[in-house]
Amino acid sequence: MYEFIKERLSLSDEKTFLEMFLLLYALVSAVSFLLTPYALIPIILIPVLFLTILKPEIFLALTFLTVYIQHTALKFMFSAGDIMEYPIYMIFLFLTLISWILKKAIHKETKRQISPLDAPLLIIFLAETITLLWTPNLELGLHFFAMLTCNAITFYLITAIVNDEKSLKNAVITIAVSTFIIIISVIVSKYYVKRIDMTLAKGVTLGFFGIEQVDKRPMGLAGGPPASELIVMVILVFAPIGFRYKGLKNNLFFIATLSAFYAIGIMAVRSALAAAIIGIILLIYLHPRTREKFIRNALKYVVSIGLVVVFLTPGFIDRVLMGFGYTEKLWFTPTKTPASTEFLSSSTQGVAGVNTRWLIWKSGFKHFAENPYTVLVGIGMSGFVYISKYTATETHGLVLSFLFDMGLIGIVLFLYLLWKIVYSMKEIYKRMDGSLTADIALGSVVSVIAVLGVDELVWGDLTSVSSRYSWYVLAFLAASYNVLKNKQLTHTDN
Repeated sequence: MYEFIKERLSLSDEKTFLEMFLLLYALVSAVSFLLTPYALIPIILIPVLFLTILKPEIFLALTFLTVYIQHTALKFMFSAGDIMEYPIYMIFLFLTLISWILKKAIHKETKRQISPLDAPLLIIFLAETITLLWTPNLELGLHFFAMLTCNAITFYLITAIVNDEKSLKNAVITIAVSTFIIIISVIVSKYYVKRIDMTLAKGVTLGFFGIEQVDKRPMGLAGGPPASELIVMVILVFAPIGFRYKGLKNNLFFIATLSAFYAIGIMAVRSALAAAIIGIILLIYLHPRTREKFIRNALKYVVSIGLVVVFLTPGFIDRVLMGFGYTEKLWFTPTKTPASTEFLSSSTQGVAGVNTRWLIWKSGFKHFAENPYTVLVGIGMSGFVYISKYTATETHGLVLSFLFDMGLIGIVLFLYLLWKIVYSMKEIYKRMDGSLTADIALGSVVSVIAVLGVDELVWGDLTSVSSRYSWYVLAFLAASYNVLKNKQLTHTDN
């Protein structure tokens, strides 16, 4: 044994080092286990950590699997009624970042490919950061800055790690599984709700678990309506995979897609349902396998979605009508429906009503009128949320969030980002070659149109507690662009 160890120690290649490590680890583990059986826990955990620490894709997958979970989080309440939450996914996000940094340090050739969206997003990040100098409440602004930083890290890591066809497919599958789990939790929350929180200090709470309703709207583990944005994205990047099949497999994908529409229906997020329907119709029109029979395929989805809404969530239709000011007798709510449906059908506006939106946004325009200089430079990061008494955590409008945060400068930056988004979408569409990668890329293009162009007209921003979903949509577009571009460049070289 002595001669064996001596011989091994004289060698320095990587294989020998690993052999030495395993030999010594086995010896230490055996001795530790003899002293106490509880040593088995670190004996197992340490090699697992050792084997995964240089695998950032594993931690990224865990980030995807937890990204929807909202109430397992550290929460900060402010005197103005504003709230900031740091959900559990952030733990895995930073483990992904650490793993990526270590991998880059050990493997010098590991690099992240630049995407067309990098420049505008970097400039927006810097501009938002500068607005902290004049934000009305610096404490709240710093929390928003922390969320913006996490969002930027998310974009960076997704576009760094999802860099080939296999990783793109795995990313879609993983986030689809995560979405399916959330769909189940939303359905469960129609009948069962539970919150487990612990107060750490005044205004600071640690949430262990939360499956709940918001205004009697089932939200499951997701905690709030903004999660529907990511569900819409997953519908549109997942559905094209099903278009590739016929028969049973095609029908299974169709049923899975309908289940996502059902979840949005019982969450009662009007803008998300509109975005998803518009998105799926556009996807059917653009996809070469479904375009030939566009009318039939589009009707298949639209009629099926309509039946799901009418028979399973009828009160949602009344909610849509009332959101646009309808105050007469309800049409679609029968006398015997679940309590949550009755509540939705009898409420006057709901948080997503058009009138309510105008009340929210008027606060920002009133501030502009009283402080004319802010028209140019904005109210500052988190400033609109702080001054508005009608909104708790976000601007409720992506374009207006640029205006209220950064003023007219923000609108210029939004147009710059929009230009790069349109460029990426055009390049993807030009490279459509019938492959699975191209199908996923097309889904990412349509998801940008549906989520950012439709849903986020009345939802979302880039810095609030629920803003991470916008960055996922952008990240999948950028990653799809790079993967499809690299695929075609490789084929050209060959």
